[in-house]
Amino acid sequence: MAHHNTILSQILRLTPRHEFKQLSIQHDGKRRSDAMSRWTQFVAMAIAQLSGRSSLRDIEPAIHSQKHLSYHLGSGPIKRTTLGRANQDLDFRFYEALFSKLYTLCQKQSGQHRFRFKENSFPWTAHFSTCQ
Repeated sequence: MAHHNTILSQILRLTPRHEFKQLSIQHDGKRRSDAMSRWTQFVAMAIAQLSGRSSLRDIEPAIHSQKHLSYHLGSGPIKRTTLGRANQDLDFRFYEALFSKLYTLCQKQSGQHRFRFKENSFPWTAHFSTCQ
């Protein structure tokens, strides 16, 4: 059976996995082998964001409905309680650093077109003042 890349996998491919892993090690250190990985958390939250899910109870069935695609996304199993615990316990500064890396990557690839967020566009931009 032929494999076709999903749009989600194409979007996730824009995130450099080696830099993602380095940031994860830098921010989380050595974690238990049975703990949810940062990549699995990231995939779950990307699915939630892109599909407009509003709660953990809403995210879990959406992900499980396409369970066969988890392997191709490099994601592990996702349970509501584990995702909730990961969102609560893992340091949010990881995502600030990831955003900064992706923002820098976008600026390099944009060429002569300026890629910039307006400061008042998003409520969380105060956290990313070092990116501009």
